[in-house]
Amino acid sequence: MKDLRLQRRHEKASSQKGRDRVQKILHATLDLIVEEGFSSLSMRKIAGRCDMTVGNLSYYYTSKSDLIHDLVDSVLQGYQDIWDPLISDETLTAEEKLIAFIKLIMEDLGTFETTRFFPELWVMATHDSFVCECKMEAYKKVRLALSRLLKEVNPKLTNNSIEALSVFISASMEGHTIFIGYNKSCSAYAPQALNIAVNTFVSIAKNLTNEQIQTGYCFNALND
Repeated sequence: MKDLRLQRRHEKASSQKGRDRVQKILHATLDLIVEEGFSSLSMRKIAGRCDMTVGNLSYYYTSKSDLIHDLVDSVLQGYQDIWDPLISDETLTAEEKLIAFIKLIMEDLGTFETTRFFPELWVMATHDSFVCECKMEAYKKVRLALSRLLKEVNPKLTNNSIEALSVFISASMEGHTIFIGYNKSCSAYAPQALNIAVNTFVSIAKNLTNEQIQTGYCFNALND
């Protein structure tokens, strides 16, 4: 997992001390989720990890929902700090950017924090509408970044086709977590899975047509 980055200026973090406190709270929350899961998360435990009282914690976050929202934002910003410069890098071809993006996402799946955090987020999202909203917002931003790359690779695709393809590729990459994530049963095949993913996703991005995406006649796309 990439470093946490504050995406929005927290109203209680206008000073360096305030920003340091908010970062400490976010890191403590992330650590608790990774170690114990969302179901065990409480403001009291978070405060304990930060060596502060619940009252002090509530000065920065009045509710667990606000804290989770900021955490998801900060997790995503850590990734955006890497992929935004990649997307705008004029020294790389569109295909090279797409390959680098795929590698960034899939290699990260093998880290301990990523393997634990995102599945916990998925589980919590099935029971909590607010967490579900946070999750959907996060993945929407991932797909938007991916869509920009796909449009560069294949300018002939319509926006609808680009969106459908970004959903497919994003879902495919994230789905690998349960198989090749940290210490998972098939993690030994992570390098091969990455090679297959790069070749497959780049090939379909370059070769699929709007008609093939919309009608399902895609059998010749990978043979070109």
